[in-house]
Amino acid sequence: MVARYIVNDNEGYNFMEWTHDQPLTRKELLEVFMNFADNEGIETPKRNFSLKFCAELWNVEILPITKQAV
Repeated sequence: MVARYIVNDNEGYNFMEWTHDQPLTRKELLEVFMNFADNEGIETPKRNFSLKFCAELWNVEILPITKQAV
């Protein structure tokens, strides 16, 4: 099973709240954050992107979730 993640906004807004309904894989989440960086003009080498880096840069908490089979 592939791990999926949700994002909580540490500033109390609804930034990436949609991930609670559509949790993302690590790869998908990093792609979203890379797009944010591109759109915001943040020039960071791809190798520097990690979940920890993204959490610190965007002031969010990235949490793994587990889904129970129904």
